[in-house]
Amino acid sequence: MGKKTIVVALTILFLSSASYALDPLGPPKAVLNQGQWSPSLEYAYSEMRVELDNDTPAGTVFQGKSTDVRASKAYANLRYGLWGNVDLFGRAGLASFEAPELSQDGDADFAWGVGAAATLRDTEKLDWGALIQYGRGKSETRTGFPIPGESEIEAWSLQVAGGPTYQLCDEMAVFGGLFYNLFDGELERDEPAFEADLEEENPFGVFAGLDWALKENAHLAFEVQYAGSTYAVAAGLRWFLK
Repeated sequence: MGKKTIVVALTILFLSSASYALDPLGPPKAVLNQGQWSPSLEYAYSEMRVELDNDTPAGTVFQGKSTDVRASKAYANLRYGLWGNVDLFGRAGLASFEAPELSQDGDADFAWGVGAAATLRDTEKLDWGALIQYGRGKSETRTGFPIPGESEIEAWSLQVAGGPTYQLCDEMAVFGGLFYNLFDGELERDEPAFEADLEEENPFGVFAGLDWALKENAHLAFEVQYAGSTYAVAAGLRWFLK
């Protein structure tokens, strides 16, 4: 087993965690009036079991191997009510990744995303809606063993979700549904030189959450996402501007 092949495998295992890091969803519907603005702070933590793609340069050595990876993301989000039943939003923040089994820790790097949410059916207690969001990020790390060098991954994901939101009382609602996560990424290293494509293996999942009105203009949300060997927990604090 050559040293170059080993370092390629370790780097792919570490950096591919970005491909499985899920962003917060929130209620899958529009939550704003037309022309209204809403800033929020978001945090998501995910753990997943990542397998090497057999088409990667390290696939012949680590074929069928997998490792646990963890990801943390913190965002500032700004949302706008385009119409009464459609919201647009954008987020920007930092993401960090680690693979404990490989003794790999990542530095925080820039991540961003955009999306839209729509209410498809609105009733007094039960709303049905859908959400679509796109995220992109680039991560850099330095591998010290066995061959020092710089690596980089550029990845994007498209997540589509839909489901109901049920109003339990004036201060509290629950939401959930199904989601599909489409991912594509490219990993590059200059020395030793290689390129590798990364693809999602568990694209379908379920999610559920709670939206709690602390005050009339401030909501706290919690959610869980699950997709086979991947899960995520997220929380967000949203303010509604007049």
